[in-house]
Amino acid sequence: MKIFFDHQLIESFYFWIDHLLVNDGEGYCNFSGSLITGKTFKKNYYFYHSPQAQWVYDQSQTGANVPTGVTINGTFYGNNVSGVRLSYRDGGVYVPVSLGNNLVVEASYSAKEYNVYWGDEREESIVASNKWEKYPKSPNNLGPRQTDTKYLPAVYITYHPVNREALALGGGDFINNGIFKAFIFSEKSKHHISIHNLFQNQYNKHFAIYRDIPLESNFGGYKLSVNSFHYDNYSQNQQNQYNNLAYIQDLSITHLSESFTKNLGKEKIASVVEFDVQTFRN
Repeated sequence: MKIFFDHQLIESFYFWIDHLLVNDGEGYCNFSGSLITGKTFKKNYYFYHSPQAQWVYDQSQTGANVPTGVTINGTFYGNNVSGVRLSYRDGGVYVPVSLGNNLVVEASYSAKEYNVYWGDEREESIVASNKWEKYPKSPNNLGPRQTDTKYLPAVYITYHPVNREALALGGGDFINNGIFKAFIFSEKSKHHISIHNLFQNQYNKHFAIYRDIPLESNFGGYKLSVNSFHYDNYSQNQQNQYNNLAYIQDLSITHLSESFTKNLGKEKIASVVEFDVQTFRN
C-alpha cells in the first residue's frame, strides 16, 4: 500500500522522541550476557531476548553498546547473517530453527531507561488495555517476556490529526498537521522532572521527516520482510533531511490523576506532554 504523509510524520516523531531520551537525556544502561529463550516465531524462528524491553539502535549515541550481532554457542553472527535478525524494539534477536534449539545466545547491548511505545487507543484505555510491568534491573532468574507486555518507565505516544489549515508565509505554507501526545510514566520524581525539562526545551524546535520510511519498518522493530534497518544513525539522518522538517509550534504539560494510573501500581508518576506540530510546504 502507498505510504502517506501521516505515516512518515508519526514514525519520524517516534524516532525523534527516542533520540531525545537516549541522546540528550542519556537514558540508557549498558549490559552484557546471555539472552533468555522466548517463544517460537512463525514456526521458523526462536526469539531470544534480554530482560529489558528495548535496545538502543542509534549509533550516533556515544558510549552506548549498539549490537551489530550476537554470539551463538561461541560463534558471532552479524545481523542478517545466516537468517539471524536483530529487533531493537523488542530487545532481542530472531534465530532460525535451522541453527538448532536451546542455544546459548549472548549479546552486549544498551537498554533504554524509558521504553517508547506507539498506539492509537483512547486515552482512558492506554493504561487499562495494556499489560504494564516494572522495568527489570537484574537479568537473573527471569523467564520469557510476554509479547503484549509493556515495561515501565515508559513514554507512550499517540497522534491526533487536525484540520490542515495553511498559513502563507515567505513563498510557502505552514500546515497545522496535528497534536502528538507523549504520556510519561515514571517511578522516580527526579527522572520525571528531567523528562519534563527535556521536552519543554523543544519548544520552537524541529525534527526531521523521513520520506523513505518503509511501511514495514515498525518503529525500530524488525519485520522479517525488511532487509535493512534505516535509522541506525539519527544524527546523520537528521542532517540528510535538513529540508524536510516539522516544527514544534507549541507544547503543554498536564499532570495525570491517580485514578488514571491506578492500574500501574503504587507510587507511579504520570503526565502528558502535548506537541503541536506544523510542517512547511513550498
